[in-house]
Amino acid sequence: MGRRYVTEINVGCGKCDFCRASVESHCARGEALGIHRNGCLAEYVLAPFDNVHLVPDSISDEEAVFI
Repeated sequence: MGRRYVTEINVGCGKCDFCRASVESHCARGEALGIHRNGCLAEYVLAPFDNVHLVPDSISDEEAVFI
């Protein structure tokens, strides 16, 4: 609570060669938050744990959106 986080929008299937190689952004069966799944402009977003990243205090909100 009270910390800033960003989330990657690409969610892989978890089963293909790309996902198993930790390159979920190239998953052919992947989905995107805010496009295939609800989120991004919602007050609350459900995202896979591995897609969520803590934003350090040294990074501004304007910079954090590019993570």
